[in-house]
Amino acid sequence: MAVAATERRGNGIYIDRLGVAPARQGTGLGSFLLGRVEEIARSGGLKELSLETAEMAEGNIRLYRRHGFEIVRRGPPANGMDTHMRVYMVKPL
Repeated sequence: MAVAATERRGNGIYIDRLGVAPARQGTGLGSFLLGRVEEIARSGGLKELSLETAEMAEGNIRLYRRHGFEIVRRGPPANGMDTHMRVYMVKPL
């Protein structure tokens, strides 16, 4: 149905994966998961959330912006596994 995979990075949480089953997209599950990750980060005294997404994934970028994320840079993926440019985003808490 939906999944959020995260890891602690420095003084924040990096959202490695946020996914919602196609049949459930648009129902608020992605927003719910983002809110829950933020609650966990705040309760732990962490200072930011960060993530990356494909530059061509405009729907993802809109979702993250609605939740207060800002683009901090654009560039190739760190893993070098594909050629799609990435958008790196951060949300200060």
